Amino acid sequence: MMFLLRSLMLVCAFMQSQCFTFSKAPIFGTARGKHACRRCAPLRMVEEGKVNKLSQDATEDPLAFIDLHGPGEPRWIDVAGDYMIKLNGVEYTIGMPCDYSVAICYFDDDDQLVPVDIDSELMSEIFPICEEIIKGEFGEELVICRTPQTLTLVGELEEGESEGSDDEDLDEDGLPDDDEEDVEMLLAFEADGTEYNLVKLLDPVMLVAKKDENDRYLILSEEEAETVLPALEEIFVEYEEIASANENTQH
Repeated sequence: MMFLLRSLMLVCAFMQSQCFTFSKAPIFGTARGKHACRRCAPLRMVEEGKVNKLSQDATEDPLAFIDLHGPGEPRWIDVAGDYMIKLNGVEYTIGMPCDYSVAICYFDDDDQLVPVDIDSELMSEIFPICEEIIKGEFGEELVICRTPQTLTLVGELEEGESEGSDDEDLDEDGLPDDDEEDVEMLLAFEADGTEYNLVKLLDPVMLVAKKDENDRYLILSEEEAETVLPALEEIFVEYEEIASANENTQH
């Protein structure tokens, strides 16, 4: 559950242009079709202030999380719902993008990898360049989408050998390595004399949307996120403590 708490704040950190560490992984492998999406069946009843885990159902369509706060026309991102929480009468759904979460980044003067803001003018300038490079290299097998909250890559990436096994992500005590890289390099390109890198995010990206009266899943505004996300995190901490206590009791 701790990975979920960490992931809940990842999108907000994205908005603040956090820096990444990176893995020197290979350039794109062979595309092998669309990345599989886990789907969820909606709950019949949601309790106030409780964490409700959504059941996975292959017959259900992914959820469309809609962004009404970005520039231009509303955009959406396909999400596999994992959890739902009802807070102050509003249902919030938490889930992961169905496709690979990626970012376009550059190195700053301190040699730190900085993501380009999705809604910035700079992104509007360089995204079409990256899009054309991918299209020319892979045709329709891989497609980059300017989805809200995180760019997504639709298709299937070949797993690189340098990503390593699960054991390589553990320290000498068998615990997750805190120095593990945040991103995997996919490709590099140049625009107006600056080198940019397309990277795959290795940490799970959890997105939050609220359900409106028309049963639409609306991505939170920055102002809403500042208020709602800490409250959701508090509920998850309590949920985890109870789950941990129950597990210890069973042993």
